[in-house]
Amino acid sequence: MNPKPLLKHFPELAHLPRDQQEALLREAHEDATGQRLETWRSNLFGVVLVSALCLGLIFWVGPALDLSRRNTALIIMLVVLPAFIIIQQRRYISRLRTFVAQRLEGKGTEQADSTKDK
Repeated sequence: MNPKPLLKHFPELAHLPRDQQEALLREAHEDATGQRLETWRSNLFGVVLVSALCLGLIFWVGPALDLSRRNTALIIMLVVLPAFIIIQQRRYISRLRTFVAQRLEGKGTEQADSTKDK
């Protein structure tokens, strides 16, 4: 995972140095992808949903609107698939955001505990 492009989605990390931001994001990514069953279920649900949408366009919407096969395929390639990719990316960032927040809370409590000990 390359954390640099993802940093723009996490302004709550701006107060940290760049290397700490990247390390925190990598750790959160490991936490988010560590739950394999939930990731598989989410991806499978997304694939089934986009497949059903595409089949609906091919078999019902296209013929109902008197679209040619070529135009229906163009709609799928130019609208449905990019929308699916964007939605999946947003879902990933949202899931990653929860793990980043947990990591930040953990660091905050660790720092508070270390200052109490001194």
